[in-house]
Amino acid sequence: MTSVKGQNQTIGLFLNTDTSQDGYTLIAPSISTKTFLIDNCGRLVNQWESQFRPGAVAYLLETGQLLRTGSVSGSFSGGGRGGMIELFDWDGELEWSYRFADENQHQHHDVEYLPNGNILVLAWEKIESDDAKTKGIQRNLGNNGIWPDKVVEIKPIGIDSAEIVWEWRIWDHLIQDVDSTLTTYGVISDHPELINMNLDFSGFGNSPDWNHCNAIDYNPELDQIIINSRNFNEFWIIDHSTTTEEAASHSGGRYGKGGDILYRWGNPVNYNRGSVVDQKLSGQHDAHWIEYGSDKGKIIIFNNATDRNYSAIDVVDTQVDENGFYEILPGLPFGPAEVDWSYSRVSGGLDFNAGRVSGASRLPNGNTIICNGEAGRIWEIDENKNTVWDYQNPVSSTQLTQGDNPGGTALFRAYKYPTFYPGLVGKDLTPGLPLELEPLDRECTIFISNLTEIENHNLLVYPNPVLDVVNIKSQNSNEYNLLIIDGKGHIVVNKIVKTGNTSVDMSRLNSGLYLIQARFENAKETFTSKVIKI
Repeated sequence: MTSVKGQNQTIGLFLNTDTSQDGYTLIAPSISTKTFLIDNCGRLVNQWESQFRPGAVAYLLETGQLLRTGSVSGSFSGGGRGGMIELFDWDGELEWSYRFADENQHQHHDVEYLPNGNILVLAWEKIESDDAKTKGIQRNLGNNGIWPDKVVEIKPIGIDSAEIVWEWRIWDHLIQDVDSTLTTYGVISDHPELINMNLDFSGFGNSPDWNHCNAIDYNPELDQIIINSRNFNEFWIIDHSTTTEEAASHSGGRYGKGGDILYRWGNPVNYNRGSVVDQKLSGQHDAHWIEYGSDKGKIIIFNNATDRNYSAIDVVDTQVDENGFYEILPGLPFGPAEVDWSYSRVSGGLDFNAGRVSGASRLPNGNTIICNGEAGRIWEIDENKNTVWDYQNPVSSTQLTQGDNPGGTALFRAYKYPTFYPGLVGKDLTPGLPLELEPLDRECTIFISNLTEIENHNLLVYPNPVLDVVNIKSQNSNEYNLLIIDGKGHIVVNKIVKTGNTSVDMSRLNSGLYLIQARFENAKETFTSKVIKI
């Protein structure tokens, strides 16, 4: 059933159906200082305003806070430049900000919020030309030297400070096969765990933005980090369990390899274990682990495919084993040889092509939300690749009027959060007007799916009210993720329950109303109940 289908319009909501994910979509237009949260009818639910344009990502956290990067000038300048990291509360008040930009380093593109409240920062670091040559780099370098990427974990302190608690640098994991007098010398194909520092990047001239990494993601179960490199046309997975010292070496950590690459995929030519026909990614963005459904644990990527005339959403099964290790056979590249699933104009999808930015995410109901960031277009597809929601960003530097040309409405990414997302619990989600000015006068229905959230009758909570220990009994006997969320949206309990029944000691929690959620592995059901702590 279709609620809205616009034919004669340029911006805003074009399509909303009853099979779209119940939820709210977050957008941070690339040339605006505002971030917006909209409902499935394209109506404004909340907004935050910064002093800075995005640099380049924004996330709604499970705490209800907005984590946003801002673009600031400095010694580094390139695509995705950030440099400012900010945390806003739900009401738009700036709670914490930190400038990660000086003459030696500069945050760009992405950050990742960790379960312990720390933040992973993707950053350039400057290496002078002479030092790069000493390492073994042969390419011509300009006055700016070279800017390899690094990942820094920071712990926010106060309102404007942070402590660096961990660091990983690409610069510590390089190899070259030109100068045998250097310690970095080796046979490239014998070391897929290292990065060839002398790959041919003639198309980029002497740009110091060497790797152009544009995404990071964290897997708490494996304690691993994924890093996506646009210029190398591949993504890398590294170990986060290491100390900083181990991360700079080739041993140590949970997987015994220090900071060396555990897995890489997309372009095996980079480590001399393939040819051009084996390259599967080109200029890609937003590589991250899928969190929901039967594909949980696989990698989803917006494959910009800058080497052809159409883009794709690809899913890769890394075939990681139960202990977090990846297999690679002697002389062969990391598998698989082909993607596990793909959406493009040649695989039953729409015809779309984005030369830069963009992203895609799998949703709890099995749908996939796609953002053609270059065009500012966001749409959602179901498991059969049917379009079930379609929206054109109506904001450039300001909000556009319906009928305006949607040029200048680029987005880095867009995220949809389900109605049961902890960061939305207890929040005022009353919708206002559509984002665009002079919107079309028509009705739109918010559909509530019976697959997304099932109240009370499938989740028995007792006693209620509770003084100390609460008992939780689920009608579903499968393993599930149990969350208890306070009235401010903070997760106070997060545990895996192996069977349908469990007990939780709430004696140390403050009095008040708490939301209890049981999220099941197949992500098709989230059972919800409420309990009063006295």
